[in-house]
This record gives sequence, structure tokens and C-alpha cells, in this order.
Amino acid sequence: MTQAKSASITGGLLFVFAAWFTTFAMADHGYDQQAWEQWHSRDFTAKRMFVGDRASNGVDAYDRKGNWIFDLTADGLIVPFGVDVDDGNIYVVSQGTNEVYAYLRDGNRSQHRDHTEEVPQLELLVQAGSGGLQKPFYTTIEDDMLYVSSHDTDEVLRYDAETGEFIDVAVTAGAGGLDGPRGLDFDSRGRLYVASSLGNEVIVYNRHGDPVGHIAKGILAPCGVSISRHDEICVGASGGGGVHCYDPEGNEIYSDTAGKVCGLDFGPRGNLYTTRGDLSAVTVHSLRPGTQGEWFSDANLPSGLSWGE
Repeated sequence: MTQAKSASITGGLLFVFAAWFTTFAMADHGYDQQAWEQWHSRDFTAKRMFVGDRASNGVDAYDRKGNWIFDLTADGLIVPFGVDVDDGNIYVVSQGTNEVYAYLRDGNRSQHRDHTEEVPQLELLVQAGSGGLQKPFYTTIEDDMLYVSSHDTDEVLRYDAETGEFIDVAVTAGAGGLDGPRGLDFDSRGRLYVASSLGNEVIVYNRHGDPVGHIAKGILAPCGVSISRHDEICVGASGGGGVHCYDPEGNEIYSDTAGKVCGLDFGPRGNLYTTRGDLSAVTVHSLRPGTQGEWFSDANLPSGLSWGE
């Protein structure tokens, strides 16, 4: 065999091997990329309940049967209070630092870079005191904006839900008699309900932040507020009055006066879940008249509560 022919055959073999290797590598890379995209798009919050735990400065995740799964933490998170799950995103108030932390499902805040079942990581979203935030309690999402109650300034502040940038004051100081705002939520008409904890009532605001009504008058230290898909408004009474629920016209339709209730949210099958700080527990309510809440799971020092859909 001539040297030229030998070199030609060797070069051809090298070319075939290079092509095969490139194809294999691309195919393997394509598989990994697809797996990564599928993994990254997973919703960690689906069918899970998240409860702020002031004892551990974290957030505990539970399954639909009340079994503990994992906890979310972050460096700097102190006294986690309000917890809000929205479209796979998790927002947590750090009351001890006047900040809001978050895990953003579609943003750059995931700490995962492989395909394992790791726990999502909370990261700082709203900087300390941004917009004048003082002693935040709860958050809620509407039209891609994050609303936060600022207890010590008697305001509700509005931020970009993805960047945490301060936008404006959604409800001005003391509007409608707002005094020590805590829980807040929107109904299907875009009206904002805010617990006025020191005014012992819940105040309703229109889209412009103007007061348009009052409900739950006389509830001692109302704390969390949650509104169902049917516009049932439920309010936790941290002063010891349990939980009270109202129809869209403000008529009371359910009450369980046991204990100090703060965090609450509607979960699977339309049941209402509440945190009982006095019992270190989470209870579940069917909202049937005459029924009482039932024990659901243990918790340390529970505060806010939210279900992932």
C-alpha cells in the first residue's frame, strides 16, 4: 500500500470517527438539554402546602396528607411571616429584616444545575426598607405585581414581582382608616381586601386604592386574609377569635372561634387551611355551617400559609 493511499484511508477513518463522535455528542447534549428544560419547568409547589416557621427561620413544605417534605431557607431570612405561592413562584416575608425573599420558577433564582430532586432556594427579592417598607406581614400577587402590607407605615406597597423593584404606594397611609395592615388578597373583581389589625376590621379597596367598603368589623386583631375562587372571604383573628368567612356581600357564612389564627389559604377541594399559633398546628375547615376545624399537621411557630395548585 502506498504511503499516500495509507494516509488517505487514515484520514477518512479519522473523519468518520469525528463525525460519529460529533453526532453522538450532539445527540447526548440534546437529550441533556431536553431533560434540563423539562426538569427546570417543573412546579415544585404543585399540591404542596408551604408554612412559614418562625422557630427555624424557614418555610416548611407539606404534602396533601400533612406529611412534612422539606424546608426552604435563605441566608438572612429572619422571622418568616407571610408566605404566598403563585404560579410556581414562592414569596416569603422576612419580617425581621423588612425584606421579601422569593423562589422564582422561571427566573434566574433557581440554584439547581442538575437533574436531581433538590430543594429550591429562596433569594432576596425586595431589599430592606425599599419604598419605606416597615414590618411587612403578608404579600399577594395581581397583574404581575407584588403587593406587600407595611404594618408600621399603615400602607400597602407595590413592587415588580420579578425584579423586586419598588413601583409605588398602592394604598396610602391610613386610607379608609387603615391601621396596622397585615393580610391582604384580591377578589375576582380586582378589589383588594386588607386586614386592619389595629382597627379590628377588613377594609376593601378598588383598583385605585380608594376605600369602598368594610367587613369583619369587630374581629379582634385580624391577621391573614384569603379569598376563594367563589369570592368567599376568610379572615384569621390573631387576637383569639379563630376564623370567620363571609360571602361577597359581607354576610358571615362560617366561623370557628377556636384559637389564634393568622395564616390561611384555600387548598385542595376548596377546604380552608389555617395556622394556629397557640397550638403550633395547622387545621383544615370544610366551611360547612356548624362544623369545626380539624387537626391537619404539626408545626413549630407557624405564621403564613399558602397552597400550590
